[in-house]
Amino acid sequence: MQTTKTTDWEVITETGRAAAERLDEGRWIIGDLALLVETNYGADNIGRFGREINVGKRRINEYRQCAGFFEKCARRAFLEENPTITYSHMRCAMRLKSPERAYKLLNKAARHNWTVDQVERFMARYRRLLNPVIPEPPETDTT
Repeated sequence: MQTTKTTDWEVITETGRAAAERLDEGRWIIGDLALLVETNYGADNIGRFGREINVGKRRINEYRQCAGFFEKCARRAFLEENPTITYSHMRCAMRLKSPERAYKLLNKAARHNWTVDQVERFMARYRRLLNPVIPEPPETDTT
């Protein structure tokens, strides 16, 4: 009986992993296609493209921005070498506004097998270090 549960769990999780990989692959494909739509037909046709494939314009723009940020060949090579990194990891790292810094963070995430939540927490600490809150000086009475 225990063997069946283990096998069932393994089948379920493996099927889930495969589905997640296909979902990520689809996001990259849509993002790359949206870049083509933008180049060939203009950015004003992104919404039309979304309607044609039944994906919202905001989602299409997110995929397009992410695909445009991470150059296709470099992205594919990176993801092939780092299979634990997902689209969501990369979308989060994109906030660093530099592909070099993003890949540096993503390499760290891959080495430590970080979840997206762990990358988010790291990014929050990173932002606080770069943009510390400087308290306002106390108001003084000038009278």
